[in-house]
Amino acid sequence: MPVRRETCMEQLLPADFFRKIAAGEYERKYYPSFSDRAAWKKVRNHEAAKRLIALADAVPESPPEPTAYSEYRKFAVTGNRVDFQQIYLCRRKELSALVMAVCLTGNMEKYRVRLMDRLIAILEEWTWCLPAHVNWDREGLFPKKPYPADLFSCDTGAMLAGTVKLLGEELENEWAGITEWIRQETVERTIYTVLKHTELNRHGWYRGDCPNNWTIWCGYNCMAIAVQFVQDPGELADVLQKFYNTASLFYAAYGEDGFCDEGPTYYARAGSMLFRAVDLMDKLRPGSGAKTYADSKFKAIQEYIAHVRIGNNCMITYGDAQTSEMTKWFSCIVPAGAAVGSEIMVDMGRDRIPSLGTDGDLITESLAILFDMPRKRRAGKKMKQIPISCFKGRLGVMRSDGFSASLKGGHNGESHNHNDLGHFELFYEGEPVIVDAGTEAYSKINFTPGARYTLWYTRGTGHNAPVIGDTEQCAGRDYTATLDVLEEDRGLYSDLSKAYPAEAGVRSFIRKLHFAPEQVVVEDTLSLKTECPVTIYLPVSGKPVIREDGTVKMGQVKLTPEGLTAVGVGPGKRLMFGKRSSWKKPIYLLKLTGMVPHYKLIFTKG
Repeated sequence: MPVRRETCMEQLLPADFFRKIAAGEYERKYYPSFSDRAAWKKVRNHEAAKRLIALADAVPESPPEPTAYSEYRKFAVTGNRVDFQQIYLCRRKELSALVMAVCLTGNMEKYRVRLMDRLIAILEEWTWCLPAHVNWDREGLFPKKPYPADLFSCDTGAMLAGTVKLLGEELENEWAGITEWIRQETVERTIYTVLKHTELNRHGWYRGDCPNNWTIWCGYNCMAIAVQFVQDPGELADVLQKFYNTASLFYAAYGEDGFCDEGPTYYARAGSMLFRAVDLMDKLRPGSGAKTYADSKFKAIQEYIAHVRIGNNCMITYGDAQTSEMTKWFSCIVPAGAAVGSEIMVDMGRDRIPSLGTDGDLITESLAILFDMPRKRRAGKKMKQIPISCFKGRLGVMRSDGFSASLKGGHNGESHNHNDLGHFELFYEGEPVIVDAGTEAYSKINFTPGARYTLWYTRGTGHNAPVIGDTEQCAGRDYTATLDVLEEDRGLYSDLSKAYPAEAGVRSFIRKLHFAPEQVVVEDTLSLKTECPVTIYLPVSGKPVIREDGTVKMGQVKLTPEGLTAVGVGPGKRLMFGKRSSWKKPIYLLKLTGMVPHYKLIFTKG
C-alpha cells in the first residue's frame, strides 16, 4: 500500500462508504448502455453528438495502421516519440468515436467492422505502455518486462472499460467471450500490474513518491476500470480504496490556495481528474461527494483554472504549457463548478464548445458532455473579469478591459519546470503581446537531465527575467522568487535575489509590475557585486518593430524602455504540438540591453 497522508480524501467520504461497496450497495450503471435507446435518443441532437458521429464516419474502412516495433524503438534510438504515438493514439480515438456513434445512432451494422478491427488491434498490442515510459536495456535494444501501467496504459484501460460498459452485449453478440478477453487484458495490464509491482519506477504515482498529474490521472482511470471489471464487491471495495488513496496523495501535495505548479495545460489531468475521482464515488453512491465538494481546499484546486484565465480566450502559459488557448475541458469544469458552487468556473463554459476529449479519454469526456453537463446554459450577462488573482509566492494575474498582465514567482524545480522566475506576460484588449512560449511536442530531450535546458523555450533566455552578464537562471529547487501584490492592488512584486547562481553576483534584485488599465510598467532594481551588462529577451506574439526613437511597436502596444536599449529582433519561431501551433502568431525574441542596474519597461497603447 502507498503511504497514507493526514489530509486523506477518504475522510471526506461517508464513514461507511467502502463497507457499503463491499456489501454490493452501489450503482454500477451510471451511464446508459446501448440497449437504453430512450436515453440515447434524448441526446441524439446534442451538438456533441453530431461531432462524434462525424468523427466516426470519417474513420477509414481499411484496417488500422500497424504499430511496428521499429516505430516503437525510435524513442530509444533517436528520442522521437511522436511517430509511434500518432499511430497508437489514432487507434484509440477512432475506436472511441465508433463506440459513441453506435450508441448515438443505434446502427451497429454500419460501424461493426471498423470498430472490431480497432478493438482487436488494441487488445493484440504487446504493451499499452508508451516507449518513453518503459525501462530499456542499456543498449536501448529491448524494453524490459514487466511493462508498467503508465498514463497511457491506464487511459487505454478506462477506454476499454467504457466500451464494455456501453456495448458489452453487442460485442458478445458479435464474438462470444470477447468481453472476458477485454476484462482479463485490462485488469492485468493496469490494476494488477500496479498492485503486483509497486516497486517499478513508473509506479511512483501509486506510491506517492512525487505526486503530480500521473498520481490522480492513473488513479482515477484504475478506479473506473475496477468499477467495470472487478465483479466481486469485496474485492472492488478493496481495490477502490487502494486507488482512491491516490486522490489523498495528490490532494496532500497541494497548498490551500489550489495552485497547480504543472501549469494550466496539466490542470485537465490534475485538478480535473481529482473531480473525476470524487464524481465517480458520488455516482456509485449518490451524495457521497457532498462533504468533499464543501471542502475549501478542494474548491480552490478546482477554481485554479479560472484564476489563470486571461485575455479573450487565453491562459497563462508557464511551464510545459502546450497551448495558449483557454482550455476546453468544460465537461469537467462546468460540473465541478456546479458541484463546489463556483460561479467563475461555470461561467467559463458559457457559450463555448467543449472538447470531446483526446484519443483514449474521448469516451469519458463525451459521456460527461452528453449526460453530466446542463443541457441549457444559463442566460444573462457573462461575469466580469476577475480583477486580481494571486497565488502568493507563486503567480499573480491582474486584468482589465485594457491591459492585463501576470508575473511568475515560485522556484525552478517545479514539475514541468522552465527557468522562468520573474517572467511576465502582457495582454492588451484580450490579445497576447508579451507571452511565455510554452512547449513543443515532447521528445526524449524534454526529460533528459542536462539536455532539457538546452531548449530555447525552457531556459532563462527564453523568458524575460534578465541575463546578468553572461549568466542566466538555472534549474533547481534552490533558485526561488517571491510573489505578492503591491500596496492598494496597484501591481505585482517579486524578489528575485535568490533566482540566480552565485556567478551572477546578485546582492538583491526586485522586480515590480506597476499596473493600470491604460499603462503597465515593469521596473527592475538590481544590486550587483560587479558592474556588468543586463540583457532582457521579450518573447513577443507577432513581429515587433524597433522605431528610430528607440520605442518598439508591438501590434497595438508601444514599449518605451528607460535605461535599456532595444538592439534586435530574433527570427520568428512557431512551437508546434503535433500539427497545432501553440500561438496563432510566431514568437519573436526582442533583445534589450544596458549597463544600468535600474531600468523600466513602459507599455502603453500605441
